[in-house]
Amino acid sequence: VKILLINLPVTLVFAICIGLISGIFNYHLLGIDTSAISPKVNRGDAVMINKKIKYKDYKEGDIIVYESDKKLIIDEITKKDKDEDGNVILYITDEINKGEEDTYKEIGEDILLGKYNGFKISKIAYPTIWFNDFIKGDVHEKNY
Repeated sequence: VKILLINLPVTLVFAICIGLISGIFNYHLLGIDTSAISPKVNRGDAVMINKKIKYKDYKEGDIIVYESDKKLIIDEITKKDKDEDGNVILYITDEINKGEEDTYKEIGEDILLGKYNGFKISKIAYPTIWFNDFIKGDVHEKNY
């Protein structure tokens, strides 16, 4: 009975962690390759995102995770607009023109992974990021 009382909670925690990492729940734990909101979230942090929010329900100021060039990037929505057909379009500030007039990068529904919910584990994702960079031959850190 003692072994069961110890093994059951450990097994439950392990199963929840696997579920969060695999993405089978509404929430997903992701390792961040690049952060535009440092020091709130930095490269190598693992963050929890809500992946079930509809694209049209995001708003300016939401912190999002999206994929670009096979990297996971965390940034803030700085502009929400509609096209001529009334469809919502989300934008982030394009960091390339920092200090000059703001330009925007469109974040399409196809690359948007979810909204950051404020939970993070600092630096835990570095081994995965380093391994992926090594496999791809990309050993230089990129800051946006």
